[in-house]
Amino acid sequence: MRKRLKKNLSIGLITTFLVVVLIVSALQLTGFIHILAVSDYNTGISPDQINYCNTQRFWQDCWNGQAVPGTGYPNQEMMPDVKYITSFSGATGDDALSERISIVGNLYEDDWVEVSHPNRGYYSVYIRTDPQDPNWQQIVGWTWSDPQKVIVTGGTGWRTCNYNPLGGAAQEIWISPIEIRLKGSIVGAIKVEATYEFSGLISTWQKTMSIDYAYLASGNGKINVEGYTQQDVPMFEIGDTVPIYVEADYSGATASDTGRWQLWAFPLRGGSGRLLNEWNYDYFRETYQWTLPSDAWVRGATTSKWRLELRNTLFSTDAVMINTIDVKANAPPTPTISTSPDVPQVGQAITVTMSANTNANTNERILKFIVRGVYLDNNFQFVLKDVTPTPGTADPYTATTTITPPRAGRFRLQVWAHDVAGRESEVPAEKTIEMHEGNYRLTVTVYDQYNSFVITGATVARTGGESKTTDSLGRCWFDLNQGSYEFQIQKQGYRAVTQSWTIASDKDVSVYLTRTTNTWDLDVTVKDSNGSTVWGATVKVGGTEKLTDQTGIANFRDLAEGDYIVTAEKGTKSGEQDVTLDRSKSISITIKEGGGGDGELDSMTLLLYAAAAIGVLVAIVAAYYYMKRKRQAGR
Repeated sequence: MRKRLKKNLSIGLITTFLVVVLIVSALQLTGFIHILAVSDYNTGISPDQINYCNTQRFWQDCWNGQAVPGTGYPNQEMMPDVKYITSFSGATGDDALSERISIVGNLYEDDWVEVSHPNRGYYSVYIRTDPQDPNWQQIVGWTWSDPQKVIVTGGTGWRTCNYNPLGGAAQEIWISPIEIRLKGSIVGAIKVEATYEFSGLISTWQKTMSIDYAYLASGNGKINVEGYTQQDVPMFEIGDTVPIYVEADYSGATASDTGRWQLWAFPLRGGSGRLLNEWNYDYFRETYQWTLPSDAWVRGATTSKWRLELRNTLFSTDAVMINTIDVKANAPPTPTISTSPDVPQVGQAITVTMSANTNANTNERILKFIVRGVYLDNNFQFVLKDVTPTPGTADPYTATTTITPPRAGRFRLQVWAHDVAGRESEVPAEKTIEMHEGNYRLTVTVYDQYNSFVITGATVARTGGESKTTDSLGRCWFDLNQGSYEFQIQKQGYRAVTQSWTIASDKDVSVYLTRTTNTWDLDVTVKDSNGSTVWGATVKVGGTEKLTDQTGIANFRDLAEGDYIVTAEKGTKSGEQDVTLDRSKSISITIKEGGGGDGELDSMTLLLYAAAAIGVLVAIVAAYYYMKRKRQAGR
């Protein structure tokens, strides 16, 4: 029964679908519905309100309005297209005209007997822009046209009907065509009418013999340099790629096979424009990559402006949108530099030799080099000067100068090339140089004997000379002449040592200090109940308090040997742990609501465990009773 019902239901659904398809097809063929005939082109005006853009034909005796003898005959419609493009700019005037709309009216005689005959005719043109308003606004009449809305070529008024009264039973009568161009951006529909004057034996009258419709579609066209507003577009150089984002609607070909989008570039210094690209699409969003050509920048000027124009060939005099970009001269390449001597001493001049080529795209002469010296430890600039290239040099341009750093230490030497176009190297030549106080360098690194960690803040003093303090890497250095030197190395908490070294070249030495008391380091990591590290938690060890860093760690150094209670807290969460410090250690503390040491269960956890246990017990009891009832039922 169920299978038969399912089969009948399937047959019924298939039959219903086929019947609907046949009905829709029949209605489509008979003209009752035009589902696929014409789009409304985003005007909001339904195609059936304008006769699906087909010409309406009327009859007067033997005369047929806009009638033609065959499908191949020209001018079956008063207007050849169902869609016309109006201005994209939204402006009015001669620079914001629509494409040309040609209107041609005719009559066709298909009978020998003529009760009346046509003398003359004229055209009327209407537009409709409000989908909710069924009324049409007339812009061309018998002897007039609205100059704010339309330009008419061919004139208005009566147009003579020329035909041969003895020409037979089938002949066509034409009235001369007109051509119109609408002004501004208009979205909606257009209606044209051909009205004729007929004469009979004793009277004369007028009758509209044909009416045709079409859609008016405006659109939008935009360009911009992708990724930038118009105010913050950077300057470009020859060889750079400018990403031009193009956005356009309603740009497809019309019935006359015209209408495309074009992207142009015009140098504002004068000269011919360049067609960068063309599109023949109705709708597109696309980025065009324009690589700036070798003549994008003009010699003798620091910048060159280019005007980018988006055009539609339906409007020969109107750029839909204009944008501009600035092009600057390409910068000279990074110079090359060399210095001498290799190990400069304080008070000694350093000779700097530099060279640079011109930019291959602009070939602008190198005007000068800019030399700058800055100490690394305090960012002190001790030299900034211009150096003129050696006369007669070119590609490469070369120059030599000297600088005298005022003290010992490391400094950064930078050199730029600057050309006559006003550009200088975007990346300077750089070299790090160290000024020495002696011929050779002694570098001392101090370590902890116990764990081999470097010691920061240790004092290294030369007997009878200067003393220095080790940095974060445990190092300090001395510039010395050849000979033997004695040093004292000390730090609180460590046993001081005296070392001697003989210097005959640059030398690196290591010193290990032994602790005078048993002190150790302790690293504490704080985590929450989910195992995530906690930043900004307060950790206390033996009266010392620190905050955890971004990695959730607080570091304690040089703690005395012994037993400690380590506590950690943040907000309402806390935790603690006992630790015996007899060597350097790393521990982890978990903080939670209510605190407690690691390994203890808080009240919420206990409650969850209890609930889980009760659930398991209930499940066991239920299973027992289920099996018992099943055995009883089987008996």
